[in-house]
Amino acid sequence: MIQRLEKKSILGWYSTSLSLSLYNKWLFARDYYNFRLPLFTTFIHMSMQFALAWTAVIWLVPHMRPAKAPKWKDYMTKVLPCGMATGFDVGLSNSSLQTISLSFYTMVKSGAPVFVVLFAFLFKLEKPTFRLLGVICIIVVGVILMVVGEFKFDLVGYIQVQVATVMSGLRWALVQVLLNKESMGMNNPIATTIYLSPLMAVSLLFFSLLSENYSPLFITPTNSRAPALFGSLDGFLHMFSIITLGGVLAFVMLIVEYKLISVTSVVTFSICGIVKEILTISVSHFIFGDNYTVTNLVGLVVSLIGLVLYNYIRITAMREKHYSKMGTEEAAAFGVQVDEGRHSWTWNRESFDRLDSGQLGGEEDLVPLKPVR
Repeated sequence: MIQRLEKKSILGWYSTSLSLSLYNKWLFARDYYNFRLPLFTTFIHMSMQFALAWTAVIWLVPHMRPAKAPKWKDYMTKVLPCGMATGFDVGLSNSSLQTISLSFYTMVKSGAPVFVVLFAFLFKLEKPTFRLLGVICIIVVGVILMVVGEFKFDLVGYIQVQVATVMSGLRWALVQVLLNKESMGMNNPIATTIYLSPLMAVSLLFFSLLSENYSPLFITPTNSRAPALFGSLDGFLHMFSIITLGGVLAFVMLIVEYKLISVTSVVTFSICGIVKEILTISVSHFIFGDNYTVTNLVGLVVSLIGLVLYNYIRITAMREKHYSKMGTEEAAAFGVQVDEGRHSWTWNRESFDRLDSGQLGGEEDLVPLKPVR
């Protein structure tokens, strides 16, 4: 039953994530629908996420309602920067798709773990290690090769997606800060969306007003297949349906992603993320005709190797953290002696899998080892 639910969750995540990527590329790219207001569209999507999240906690998942509200200081120093960084990440990502290919976009965004780690160092969430620094160097080399080898390089689009990647690193580092503090009241993605989406929407609207020309809302521009939103009733219904579809897709992906995390292990989720990137690049080649050079592909392989190593280090650290906690707090309950300085037992292979999926075992999960001298 669990395996069937896990497969359905993986398939649902792939379907919604890939559909959203293809949707954004099709809607904003100049060679396709060419709707010229990506920031304004993303503002509407974030507003929809807020409305849908509140609807969900009222009617569908009341247990996910935020139990607490962050203090004013925490809101200004942690929640607000996280909301703005997320808004910039999503908005600039969508803007970049006007001029760069979906494949190149995915390749550059694969470097996000570099900035996640750097911001984690900055916020003292992680301690710098030679292993992490080595992984950063591998991913950076891979991204550089992908950028240098890009078939149709556009400087503006590259700058947009690269800044979005930096914002993605800041965003996830701040999310880790928010989730680590119960007083924030953001212990699930719905609660997090309720607090962050209004900030994301406001920041996106602000920069949309500063940088985007709103004439396509009233007059259909040349070389665009998107009718003016307020030009006619037919145009309004047409564009309203298309824009609403993106907002619903983004929200459904959020729910499916949360479900996937809850029914799979950390290892499975990490592998699925890497496979999803490869799948996105492959599908964009067949649908949009994206072309690659040998340098592109070499850079992609190097970057993926870096991602695998990064996830391995992250998962190992999580296991060690659980292992250490179990050793010091619960060993007595299992009747096992533990050297406080040097652990004298560890998990067996089967219990690692259960630990990853949140299913902690009993006494049979402990395998005595000789203390390390």
